[in-house]
Amino acid sequence: MPTTSISKAGDRHYKTTVPLDFVEGFDLEGKRFEWTVKSGNTFELRVIDDDD
Repeated sequence: MPTTSISKAGDRHYKTTVPLDFVEGFDLEGKRFEWTVKSGNTFELRVIDDDD
C-alpha cells in the first residue's frame, strides 16, 4: 500500500498527494469528496459527485 504525507497549504488548509493508481483506478480526477472519521486513526473518503 502506498504511503503519502500531509503538508501545510495555507492558514487553515493542508494538502496531500494521491497515488496515480488510485486516481486512475477510481476515476478521481476533478471529483469532490466527503471525509468521515471512522475511529481514532481511520477515516473514510467518499466520492459525492459521482456520475454513476
